[in-house]
Amino acid sequence: MEIKLGERLVRHWGIQGRATNILEVKPECFPPCIPSKLKEQLECQGMVGKLLWVQSKRVLESEILEEIPKRMVGIPEEDQAAVKGHIPDLIASKTFPECETRKIREDLGIDVEDIENRVLILSIFRKLKPITELEYDDFWRAWWDCVLCHLVLWTIGIRHRDISAGNLMYYRHRGRVMGVLNDYDLSTLIRPGYEEGPTGTDRTGTVPFMALDLLESSALAGNVEHQYQHDFEAFLWVLTWITHRYQEGRMMSHAPFNAWIADHQQCRKEKSTYQADLVKNKQPLPPPTSSHESVWWKCGKILLRMSFLVSVNDENLPEARDYFNRMKKGIEESGKDLTVNSLDEL
Repeated sequence: MEIKLGERLVRHWGIQGRATNILEVKPECFPPCIPSKLKEQLECQGMVGKLLWVQSKRVLESEILEEIPKRMVGIPEEDQAAVKGHIPDLIASKTFPECETRKIREDLGIDVEDIENRVLILSIFRKLKPITELEYDDFWRAWWDCVLCHLVLWTIGIRHRDISAGNLMYYRHRGRVMGVLNDYDLSTLIRPGYEEGPTGTDRTGTVPFMALDLLESSALAGNVEHQYQHDFEAFLWVLTWITHRYQEGRMMSHAPFNAWIADHQQCRKEKSTYQADLVKNKQPLPPPTSSHESVWWKCGKILLRMSFLVSVNDENLPEARDYFNRMKKGIEESGKDLTVNSLDEL
């Protein structure tokens, strides 16, 4: 596949870490294996290239995305529908082994012992839009799409482990908003009997959205296993973040929760205080924006009863799935008039 790199959409400055950059991509020539219908969609919606340095010990995002369809074989149709169309469309991916950081250090005469090795990768995807652009029911549906997709992926051994506002995306299909759970660079691929990629106690995530348990000093030391409930709690922090900081698709100039953008300890302190105030209905609390007020109250029961998270774990995911489906159905049937009290009846 021949491409031409265009405008840089996301720029990351730094000489450590993944240094992810997102660029516009224009196809010069499609390979014969790409169907004509897909070509038309890509030319219409556009494509992006993700250029980043990945730890060589990790399972690649391309490998995880290729594994998902294989693991969907034989699972219930309802679960297949929760995933199909809700994960990113990978068009092509290329690894540049000649650009390994180990080789660069060796050429510069730098000691490479006990230093992680990274390799440069370029992946091409269908272009998506950030979920922060959405309002009202469109935002709600896209967010729920991502929650349900994540739940099914977890049950088939695909552990995302980096739920954040920047990793929830969307596109429109026949007028319907389709939420997409994006970015599997920090994900774990579980196989029967062993685990690939980072261990269950390795810390992954974006600090403002990480579960409170994972912000504890014991978790930072690698003594807390990353479980489903931690990713689900991250979804709730994303929901809180977007509904209070974005108005008409744009972040407000004086948005709340800036204190969450801090180190692990300070972020945990700030979020714990907010959670306690929310449960006690202590006033004044930052109000949601008018673009998201109805969505906030639709999810009020979950946020007011965070203790539910304690019971959602890898052992009772079927019950969690049933809870989610009943809640989603009740919300859709109730429309915009749903309140916290009416959720008690679900």
